[in-house]
Amino acid sequence: MSISLMKRYQQKPHQNHH
Repeated sequence: MSISLMKRYQQKPHQNHH
């Protein structure tokens, strides 16, 4: 997975959907 995507996910309070 791209780190950019991981950072983007951290910015949004996404639910537990790793």
